[in-house]
Amino acid sequence: MTKLATDTLLFAGWPDKTVDAGELGVIQFDQNGGALVSPAQADWLAEQIAAGNLTDPEVSGKPLPEIDEAVKTVAMRREALEGGPATADVHPDEVEHWQAHGWEIDPSESSEG
Repeated sequence: MTKLATDTLLFAGWPDKTVDAGELGVIQFDQNGGALVSPAQADWLAEQIAAGNLTDPEVSGKPLPEIDEAVKTVAMRREALEGGPATADVHPDEVEHWQAHGWEIDPSESSEG
C-alpha cells in the first residue's frame, strides 16, 4: 500500500462528516469533504472503506454540493515575457488586478458563446 505524507489532504467526499478512528483520533471532514489526516488515519480509512464499514458518501443522507454554473472568463493578453505566458483567461472579479500588472483585455477574444 502506498504511504501518504504526514498531514496529507485526503478527499473522500463526506461533507461535514466526523469519523471516530479509535486510538487514531477523530477525523473531521470539512464542508467540501476534505480532511487533513496522518498516514495511519489514511490507511485506516482505506481499510474501513474497503471493508464496507463506512457509509457511501452518495447515500450518507447529505447530498454532495452542487457545482455552480461555470463562470465566464475574460480573455487577457500582455507582451510576452521570457518564460511567462502572454495570454490568460481571467475571472471577471480579478480583471482590475491583472490590469494593474500590465495585462489588457484582449479584444480579439470573447468568452461568450
